[in-house]
Amino acid sequence: MIRVANLDDALDFYCRKLGLLQQRRYDNEAGRFTLVYLAAPQDADVAEQLSAPQLELTWNWDPEVYTGGRNFGPPRLRGRGHLRAVPATR
Repeated sequence: MIRVANLDDALDFYCRKLGLLQQRRYDNEAGRFTLVYLAAPQDADVAEQLSAPQLELTWNWDPEVYTGGRNFGPPRLRGRGHLRAVPATR
């Protein structure tokens, strides 16, 4: 998950400049946030079926100054064979 301050700018960067494709979008009016899931073109079919591998962008609708603590999220890996690709951290 990557928290973004401006969703339009983030989509321009990740989609237009890096070439990722928007797979799905979830707008939550009660929570006042949007989640956008992106995938590489070669992973689009698998991402559609398995919801992986994807990059999640999180945009909070209300302006927020990110000074620490809540301005990040852990990168998440999910996909076939990802556990073999990442060394054990135990």
